[in-house]
Amino acid sequence: LTSMLKRVDVAVCETIKAVAGGDTSGGIKVFDLSNDGVGYATSGGYVDDIAAQLDEIKAAIIAGEIEVPTAP
Repeated sequence: LTSMLKRVDVAVCETIKAVAGGDTSGGIKVFDLSNDGVGYATSGGYVDDIAAQLDEIKAAIIAGEIEVPTAP
C-alpha cells in the first residue's frame, strides 16, 4: 500500500454539521472506514492492479467479516 489517510476533514465537517443542527452533545465519535473517517491513498498508480481486492477487503471490514486489531 501507499499511505493511510486520516480524514480529519470528514470529522470536522460532520462536527460542524451536528453543531449547526443543534447537536452540542459531547462524547466519543468514531470515524472509520464505514463513514470515510479513514482510508488509503490511491494516487500515483501504485495500487491500480489491486484496487478491486482492496475494495473487497474494505467492504469486509465494514461488514464486520474482518476484525481490525485496535491494540498495538
